Amino acid sequence: MGDLTTNTEEAYYHCEQCGKPLFPGDKVQLDSEGIAFCEEHAATLSDLIAYWEPDLAEDEENAGWPEFFDDPEEVRAKIEEWKARLAAGGDVKLLQEV
Repeated sequence: MGDLTTNTEEAYYHCEQCGKPLFPGDKVQLDSEGIAFCEEHAATLSDLIAYWEPDLAEDEENAGWPEFFDDPEEVRAKIEEWKARLAAGGDVKLLQEV
């Protein structure tokens, strides 16, 4: 039988999309609520823009942005920041190390 190794560390997060455990040193994308996505399932800048621009156009009662942002101006500013980053560095995923 081959040498099987297991990670005995406790996972810090689990990917919301696939359930993969995420350990110290792994790259993840965290949203403002602490929901994590593994590198494979993390959104790109263009994904984020494509999601939030139409949401911003919804009336506040039907929109998702109030759960994550304080007001529409904050959403617009974040979208503009993502567009600037996209123009400057390409369509990357916003990842951080656990």
